[in-house]
Amino acid sequence: MATTDRPDAAAATLQRSAKLLREDDDAWAKAGATLAEARNYALAAAWLSDWKDRTEQRPWMLRPLVDSLRALDRDTEAEVVVRVSLEQNPDETPHDFRAWLAVVAAVQGQTGTATEQLKAIDPLGLSDGTKLWLAFAEAVVMVQQAGPAGKKLAFTEAKDHLRTAAAACASKDVPPGAARWYRKVIERIAQDAGTLPARTWSWWQKVNPWVK
Repeated sequence: MATTDRPDAAAATLQRSAKLLREDDDAWAKAGATLAEARNYALAAAWLSDWKDRTEQRPWMLRPLVDSLRALDRDTEAEVVVRVSLEQNPDETPHDFRAWLAVVAAVQGQTGTATEQLKAIDPLGLSDGTKLWLAFAEAVVMVQQAGPAGKKLAFTEAKDHLRTAAAACASKDVPPGAARWYRKVIERIAQDAGTLPARTWSWWQKVNPWVK
């Protein structure tokens, strides 16, 4: 298909070859990936919307759909896709899928579930985008697991952890939807820390976030 830096060209190529591409699961998935990489998220989500009807639903085929749905603020649908992928292919589930599920659980206050997802992730060789999701979840869990006397220190460590991960991830590598989820993360950290400095930091991060 067309180069990923030309969204209109990618869409035009897909339209010309749509019938042929849809006949093969690999070709269908690669076409959706091309659209997602070109940031044509609405078209990618529409193109991949028949994923449940596909004979093959490998995780690599579903990642462009997950990215596109998150980019479009359709997190509930993205979570369904990720969980189906985890259920059907637990040994092939990408680390970024698990890391995002850990973030979802942590933000919802499900610390134990978040921790279990984090334990299943091998930290070696992760992409910067996956490391960012990982840092989101770890930062929230740090504060949630701290006792009353340790909240202040945990909050400081969580901030440092987020700042380091954000600085290490180039803007082009920030996963789709991550900036929006970062806002959820800082709100949850401030809530769990329960201090004025935490609330002030949360407000400041909304104005000048480390993840954009």
